[in-house]
Amino acid sequence: MKVSVRILIGFLFILFLTVMVAVVGWRALEQSNRGFETERIGRNALTLLGKTDNAELLGRVDERFESEAAVRAGLDAIAADLDALAANEDLGDQVEAARRAVDTYRDNFAAFKASSEAVSSAAESILTLGQELEGIVADEVEQRSNRLQQARENVQTANNDRNRSDGLRDRVRAMEDALAEVSLAFERALAENTVERAQDLSAAADALLPATAGLATAVTTVDAVETGDVNRAFGRVRKSLSAFATTSEDARATRGIRTAVVRSLDEAAESLSTAMAALTRIQIERLNAAQQSLASRADMAALNETTLTLASLETLAARVRTQEQVFVITGDELAAETADEAARKLLAGALTLRRSVGDGPAAAPAEAVADAAQAQRQALKQVFDLDDALLAAREARRASEIETAEGLAALRDLTERASKAADTLAQQSLTATIRSFNSLDAAQNTIAAAGTLADVTQTAKQMIFTYIAQPESQDVDAIRAVLAEVEAHRAVLIDSVMLTDPWNVADLEEAFGGKVSTLIEVFEQLVVETEDIMVADGGMAAARQALTDALERANTAAAGEAADDGDLARMLLLVGAGLALVLGVAAAAVIGRSITRPVAAITEAMKRLADNDLTVDIPGRARRDEIGDMAA
Repeated sequence: MKVSVRILIGFLFILFLTVMVAVVGWRALEQSNRGFETERIGRNALTLLGKTDNAELLGRVDERFESEAAVRAGLDAIAADLDALAANEDLGDQVEAARRAVDTYRDNFAAFKASSEAVSSAAESILTLGQELEGIVADEVEQRSNRLQQARENVQTANNDRNRSDGLRDRVRAMEDALAEVSLAFERALAENTVERAQDLSAAADALLPATAGLATAVTTVDAVETGDVNRAFGRVRKSLSAFATTSEDARATRGIRTAVVRSLDEAAESLSTAMAALTRIQIERLNAAQQSLASRADMAALNETTLTLASLETLAARVRTQEQVFVITGDELAAETADEAARKLLAGALTLRRSVGDGPAAAPAEAVADAAQAQRQALKQVFDLDDALLAAREARRASEIETAEGLAALRDLTERASKAADTLAQQSLTATIRSFNSLDAAQNTIAAAGTLADVTQTAKQMIFTYIAQPESQDVDAIRAVLAEVEAHRAVLIDSVMLTDPWNVADLEEAFGGKVSTLIEVFEQLVVETEDIMVADGGMAAARQALTDALERANTAAAGEAADDGDLARMLLLVGAGLALVLGVAAAAVIGRSITRPVAAITEAMKRLADNDLTVDIPGRARRDEIGDMAA
């Protein structure tokens, strides 16, 4: 065989070994790449799971985000990756577990979305019901606030009426005092016909003018007395007093011992008037202090009753004094009996007043009034005893006396009517004040009940919405207890309205309707749906973990196979390369030896021939290759 053929065969053999090693390495690398691709698909499925989970979480915090489509698309993509992983039969168990986890995740997500929509609907219902309840309470508070304002205005009106009554009473009291002074001066003039008494009577008549003018102005605020009647009565009195003064000059000789008695009677009346004035001032101060300190209605009523009693005593005292003067002037037996009876009543009233005021600051003036009334009555009895001595003196001034008495009586009647009008106005003011305070109390109680209901409702709403956001941090029973309080305070509000405005209860109950019970029912449904959400959330978490574990196991298995295939490829390449190297070296050595040894033998023979050794045998002449050709 030719040497070149041998070399070619050796080269082809080495080339064949190299190709075989490359083919084996390529197949090993392809197997390793399939393992890496399997691992890549598993990693991609994990990435898709993370994106799907993020989309689901984003949908919880941002209602505008379409999480359902994103989650379903993500699960479909994961399912597609699992179908690709299923091509590797070694990953069958992991792929099947992952598919079950995907189906579980899908089912729980659907349940989660359905329950979430139900919870959202319940939350909207709760918000609407809460707003409706707050609106009802706000309307009731507004109505009661208007009622409260009206009651305050009524109190102010009552106070104004009270001030008018006090002003009128002051004018009446001034008129009564002036009439008492005139009557006293007149009676004194009758009892003591002197120049001084005549001057006193004239001064009292002059003092009666401003009192009459004040009363005439004050009665314009009431309908019981006309200003013209007051002015006409005063003109009559003034004219009669003038006539009396003229006739008194002719009757001064008739006075005598009766003058001293009349003086004592006057002094008793003066003491009574002074004591009553002092007691009246104290009583007014007590009443004003009670009004400023917002005393209780019972205390105010007691003070007003005492004031009215004192006013009645003042009127009775004026009557007593008038009857005394009539008796002193006229000596009329009926007047004497009337004066005596009035004085007795005055004394009884003074004693009763003394007992009613107790031991307070009004006790001393009340004692003085009682003493003065007692003294007045005793003096009156003395006048009765001296009446026989004075009858003759009175005859001369009888006509003017009668006219004066009638004029004064007319003024007293008008004054008494004004006093009664003041009392009526005061009573109306007191009644209105009491009614207004009752309305104030009722309105404030209703507003307080409505405010409590609003606060409890707001608390219930906050607790419910906190429960929706963080159900695990809220006590459901505590929320139920607050909702029960809402119902209880609703009943309290209705009961409060029932006490003052029973005719409005039906409208209020209709406004409430079944809103509170509906709120409770919606919350109970919300609890059920929230529990379903928690179950679905737990199911999704478990499915997510199961899917993650399955994909991790698949990735681990794929990575292991890829690593094993890579190791095998490297081993085959190394072994093939080594084997090819060894075989190549062996083939080269064999071919080289088959060439170099004959050539060396021929070379040696050629050297011997060159040295003229003709006996040398040329080796390789029998060979049929280039070596043989050279040897031949």
